[in-house]
Amino acid sequence: MPMEMGDGWVHAGAGAGHLADTRGARINSDFNAGTVLGLGQAVKLGDDGLLAVAADSTDVYGVTAFKSATQGWTLSAPHDVSWDANDIVSVVRQGQVYVPVNTDVAKGQKAIVDADGYFKSAAGVEQSSGDGSATTTTDTTFVGYFRTDAKAGETAALELNLR
Repeated sequence: MPMEMGDGWVHAGAGAGHLADTRGARINSDFNAGTVLGLGQAVKLGDDGLLAVAADSTDVYGVTAFKSATQGWTLSAPHDVSWDANDIVSVVRQGQVYVPVNTDVAKGQKAIVDADGYFKSAAGVEQSSGDGSATTTTDTTFVGYFRTDAKAGETAALELNLR
């Protein structure tokens, strides 16, 4: 009997920063955090060589990966884990990673970075047209595609390929 394909074997709603699929994943651990960084948060590389929260989709270096239990997990606050300033941060640059989303997202939608470094769908985003007016478009700078559906406040699998 053949194995069923599709999303039947995928774990939905894994924790932020966890890999959704290990095939083709590329994770760099070359730079230190310049400030506290959340798990599954978009980061940029500053001129000072330190990682900072990305405030939009331009110049995104990658997505912060999950920290292991030996890197700050405690019994009193098992879900209150972040990368501290000066930590050497593991950053996912290619592959699929679970990220927190600020809006409802659907599988296949383009992903953009919110002002707080988390993710939302690019569909229906208002952009300034340069003359002071705003236009609704799905054509904007995006960092990848959502591979799963998720509601606001949950995690979704994001596929990215940053060079």
